Amino acid sequence: MILDLTNNIKFDEINISESLLQRHVVKNFEILFPDYRIIESEYRLVGDVRKFGLSGRIDIFALNLKENRLVVFELKKDNNKNILFQTIDYSDFISENYNLIILSTNNLSLSEKDILLKNKQKPEIILIAKNFNHPTIRRIQNIENVISLYEYKAFQNNFIQFELLFNKGNNKIVFSNKEKKAIEKIDSSNVNLLIKEALRNLDDSYYLIDSDILAINPTILYNSFKEISSHFNISHLTKGQFLKLIRESDFYIEDRKTMRFKDYNTSVILIKIQ
Repeated sequence: MILDLTNNIKFDEINISESLLQRHVVKNFEILFPDYRIIESEYRLVGDVRKFGLSGRIDIFALNLKENRLVVFELKKDNNKNILFQTIDYSDFISENYNLIILSTNNLSLSEKDILLKNKQKPEIILIAKNFNHPTIRRIQNIENVISLYEYKAFQNNFIQFELLFNKGNNKIVFSNKEKKAIEKIDSSNVNLLIKEALRNLDDSYYLIDSDILAINPTILYNSFKEISSHFNISHLTKGQFLKLIRESDFYIEDRKTMRFKDYNTSVILIKIQ
């Protein structure tokens, strides 16, 4: 929800189509990505691009003006496990046919083509989706491309929020400053963010979310928190300290000694997720 304090109006989150999302990004591209320029929207790649010899279509084909690098934008309405594989197929095809694509692209100047042909860098990848799961994030760490992930939320009255989740350059994951600062000082106000970050590190077979209530084994949650905490400048928390923080927050509901979870019984902690 977005609250307009001046006019005392609230705007609820809504779902939008993938095509509308793309139109909004293209229309406001210079604001969202001032260091980039669109070469072509819906750029068609003809040839053996995807499996079984299928051609492909890049949502937004762009140029990184600072690094003189081609950029592949892929947009999805929701989280999609294929978004990364699809974009890698596009990137690989561009790399394999680099000179031909550069020379045949009309919306590049002669000087831009000359620089691109000399640099011959792997395309940068920018993915935009409502959210990303941990398997996608984990796979990114093993890819050579420079990659950025943006999450979006759409609201009533044509409001859209875009947030940089993290980017990867020179094979290093860099989390957004906003996320780092929110977690540097751990207290009950940001414990919900900690939990959501810990969930990104887990396959969804390890937890259950129903009506914004998370059910998860406390040990599994803590072990995942320990893994993600290395990305942030925060002091070590013992399992007892971590769970105490959750139980003292407004998001804590209750502990259950035994609960039927998936195909087995286990102890769980119930937490509100916002």
